[in-house]
Amino acid sequence: MQIDPDVALLEVDLGDRGVAAVPLDLGEVAAKEQRDRFANGVLGGLVRLGLAHDCDEGLERYILSGIGPCDRNQSGDDGDFMPARDAVPDMSLAAETRRAVDRRPFLRTALRAGVVNYTAAARSLAVDGETDAIATALRRYAEELPAYETESRDVRVRMESGIGPLEDASGDADALLTVGGQAFGPVDGDQTAIVADGDVDSAALAAVLARLTAEELSPTAAGVAGNALVIVVERLEGANALRAVEDALERVGAQSG
Repeated sequence: MQIDPDVALLEVDLGDRGVAAVPLDLGEVAAKEQRDRFANGVLGGLVRLGLAHDCDEGLERYILSGIGPCDRNQSGDDGDFMPARDAVPDMSLAAETRRAVDRRPFLRTALRAGVVNYTAAARSLAVDGETDAIATALRRYAEELPAYETESRDVRVRMESGIGPLEDASGDADALLTVGGQAFGPVDGDQTAIVADGDVDSAALAAVLARLTAEELSPTAAGVAGNALVIVVERLEGANALRAVEDALERVGAQSG
């Protein structure tokens, strides 16, 4: 679809249905001093997605500042209205709350697990609205999310000592892990690798890193590919890291889809 240079794509909030892009004439948007309150602005309005047939402004998409149909045009077609930001506060608030939750994976997981104090969570979110309304939006979102479940991964976890950076990352077949241009492998170094072979993926790695963080263990490097997950830690942290990895892989969060 070609867009006229004098036309912009307006991002329209459709609430639970997501966001749509609507062509908007960059010229002055029609304004009428009537009860439908046409406005020249975008914020706080409705977006008319239907075309206004036979209106004196011609075929145009309007930004409306109020709720309700515009004056019936000559063809008798009132067009089709879709709520946006402030026209239907409840819908906009629900969508904004969901976006705020999705930007905080820990809160989304807590909602799925059913362990959230909705009022406290509502106060913590930078969402413009009443606390009770935000708490209600959180509760409704939690009801729609799949329940939080964990699964045990079929893996074999081992520990390898004497790990360190390799000089030639590209040509060293002994590398256990390569991130960017840095490879780690057996070089009689002072670090330890925890290697998990089997049913591993990015979700397993996320669970492992979260558990290591909770144990105040900070890996030097970490990665997953194919059937192998590898983390590199300081030698003295090896035993604790091994136990943390084994435990994390017993309780990997199931994908929510």
